[in-house]
Amino acid sequence: MSFDDFRKELVEAGELDSAEAEKLDFMELIKIYQKFKIKQATGGASRPSSLRAELMRTSSSKKTAKPRAAKAPKKETEAPRKRSKPPQPREGLVYALEKLTTIAKGGNYCMTVVDGCWVNFRYKKRGNHLYFQVAGDKYIPKRSHFEKKHIEILKKMGIIAEPMSDDIFSTHFDDKPRNLEGIVDTVFEIFSKIYRVRKDADAYIEFVIGSKPSDEMAGAVEGMYDYFNDRDGKSKFCWEWNG
Repeated sequence: MSFDDFRKELVEAGELDSAEAEKLDFMELIKIYQKFKIKQATGGASRPSSLRAELMRTSSSKKTAKPRAAKAPKKETEAPRKRSKPPQPREGLVYALEKLTTIAKGGNYCMTVVDGCWVNFRYKKRGNHLYFQVAGDKYIPKRSHFEKKHIEILKKMGIIAEPMSDDIFSTHFDDKPRNLEGIVDTVFEIFSKIYRVRKDADAYIEFVIGSKPSDEMAGAVEGMYDYFNDRDGKSKFCWEWNG
């Protein structure tokens, strides 16, 4: 899904007007879009005023401002869902992509975040497109910024800079049949060779399968927990990076 697709959907839904949407860069827009879709998925009405407030906050921030330090996780009031079994993040991501490309509808994404760096999948049923994004320097910690050789490695993978976005690299994985294990190998190679993430860094997969929840979708998301020993809320499945 392109920058224009995100913007068009928010404008058509009445969440932003076109002038406001034009002021946003890609990362600002996707953050607002994801909040909008999560509210839809949980049955909460997304009010234009709240999104416009978010717009005012993001647009007034200086481009050179450093991202805020991550807050320490809040203590849970209930016993955390945590297991002692070894996590299986590769198998979990294969599972997520299989569900994404078979039952996902409407707003969906599968974002993998490791050590502050991220890649993202979205599935478009019309056309059977599996769209893949890799965040560039603007959205990742300085320690993982790209050198020329890293951009060349991405090109060899078929992942190139998007002409209509700001510092996002992308491709489509549309081979028939899709080699999901091979796609996941590419994801892990990006974190190891391109981002050079640190051993034992915090990592998670955020899996949102559609904007209109169903029992099948809820079951698919719940199935992710079979591959991880910890989770944060309904949609984030966590582990420590070991390559």
